Amino acid sequence: MAPPKTFECLGLFCTLAGVLLSVVACGGRSDGTCAVIDPKQGVDSEILAYFAEHNPDWLNQTRRCVVGDYVVYGPSDPTNRNLVITNSAGSVVAIDRGAVYVFENDRIVVSVLDQDSDGLFDHLDYDVFNENGHLLVEDRDLDGQADFKVLFRNGEESEPSMWYDGAWRRIDWGNAPNPNLMLIDETWRPYRIDDGEVTFLDETG
Repeated sequence: MAPPKTFECLGLFCTLAGVLLSVVACGGRSDGTCAVIDPKQGVDSEILAYFAEHNPDWLNQTRRCVVGDYVVYGPSDPTNRNLVITNSAGSVVAIDRGAVYVFENDRIVVSVLDQDSDGLFDHLDYDVFNENGHLLVEDRDLDGQADFKVLFRNGEESEPSMWYDGAWRRIDWGNAPNPNLMLIDETWRPYRIDDGEVTFLDETG
């Protein structure tokens, strides 16, 4: 492999690297080392697997910047604004095509998405873990009020609920007599989803 080449940060990569530099400068260590590397020879296997699945073009050349206890990875193509940020504790933040993912212990715990590709985030998912399993919570229009939550026990979905008419209500759609019905308040009701928001139609069934 050729010797690493230093590079100048551009756009979002520069912004986040600069933020991290300013944070660690207040008390942490930082050598500010940045280079273009061959990821197949310089990236942890977990990060390499993420590159292979989500950003295969990164497997040619990758920008790597060491900032204190953080390592920031970005594609060598300055027009590609995707990033992966890792730290010594094993947490990973990935910015990927209109989405931000936070990984912890090899699982996604937070997702912020731009589902309609208009340049604005409009969807939030997060997971809460305990000894009973984990709870997935969704804010489908990013208005600050969670819309759906589902409890998973032993990998199986249970107790799905939806925020409707000012309260959490148990719902079911997996056993619906037809795909346009949702069970809410023990009644099957026709519904549609527009921009992540559930609208119940006038008829009930």
